[in-house]
Amino acid sequence: MKTLLFQSILISSALVSLLTGCYTRKNQASGLGVNSILVSNVIGGKYVQEHSLIAASTVGIFDQKNNFTCTATLLTETIAITAAHCIESDPADIQIIFALELSAALGTNESDKKNTTIKSATAVIVHPSWTGESSKPSDWHDLALVQFSGSLPPGYKPALWLTDKNELVPGAKVTVAGFGATGTKITQINEKKFPNLEKAIARGDIICDESFQNEKKHCYKIDFLGGDDLKTTDAMIESQDLSEIRLDESHGHGTCVGDSGGPAFIEKNGIYYYFGITSRGSDACDGYGIYTNAVFYKNWIDKNINLLEASVKK
Repeated sequence: MKTLLFQSILISSALVSLLTGCYTRKNQASGLGVNSILVSNVIGGKYVQEHSLIAASTVGIFDQKNNFTCTATLLTETIAITAAHCIESDPADIQIIFALELSAALGTNESDKKNTTIKSATAVIVHPSWTGESSKPSDWHDLALVQFSGSLPPGYKPALWLTDKNELVPGAKVTVAGFGATGTKITQINEKKFPNLEKAIARGDIICDESFQNEKKHCYKIDFLGGDDLKTTDAMIESQDLSEIRLDESHGHGTCVGDSGGPAFIEKNGIYYYFGITSRGSDACDGYGIYTNAVFYKNWIDKNINLLEASVKK
């Protein structure tokens, strides 16, 4: 399924090579030239250091059934928040990963380390207004809660909420984080000779410019490079809809494949305050990014956290 900015990454059976998963940066073609490569960290970012404030509340999600990963943020000691489009399986098939490098954690043979860094999901709640694919330009309700078993590993703790929504204004600097791709490679193809072109377009493997008659004009194959390590970068708020915030990621800084569900923070005096969830964006991770405004959904989130916690106490 590749019809959204489904920023997830498939993990190979060997747990060493990472390939793009159910994801597409939708609605905006890249400005890069043919056969061009953009490589960086997240996109234009840096690796997150162990024991940092961002590392303390950012975790990975691994779907064992569909073999892909996303990113999530700790809200309590047993509940994380992610994108709704990252939830494609029952809780029994979902794991929460506490590590700076996902493949290393998933591939370890040390039982003690695995028990510390990998937790099993016990329940999920997807926002009821999330419909999967959406033709709407905004307000997709792309959020979900994941409850997991066991205690937090040392160094991890829930994120601090942003309490002043007036901080979310155009021009404000935002810090994003995730386990996503570090770059893209764009190659122009001959659409007349490419096998099963329409299926490839539907999956998100191919993007095309279109004329007014909907005739394919130029088509490109996008390969996503790297990924797996937790990284962070900064971008500016461009605009805001009712429940979503759009970041300007056209200057080489932003999220990409694998970052879905990851956090967006406002930094004040060295403290990172959580407010958003990575949702979708431009095809080649070089134009814009759209983030679900978790602050807007705070009442729904708090209500369902209480429901999940109450179910454990019964």
